[in-house]
Amino acid sequence: TLKPTWEDPAGTVTVSRGEEEGKIVFSDNEILHCSLGIVSGLKALSRMFRWKDGSFEFHHDLQLSGA
Repeated sequence: TLKPTWEDPAGTVTVSRGEEEGKIVFSDNEILHCSLGIVSGLKALSRMFRWKDGSFEFHHDLQLSGA
């Protein structure tokens, strides 16, 4: 089992595939916001989970602006 090495597991995961970019913002093991273009919430998360390829970056800040 992998365990996080930071005290407060919070941040933003930016997921991209081609020209598409989504963000998943979380804190305390809960998703606070998720967006993909103009789509947000569970619908955005579901669309990103269906991607068969792409890349991601983790940022230790909560990127809620512009979401």
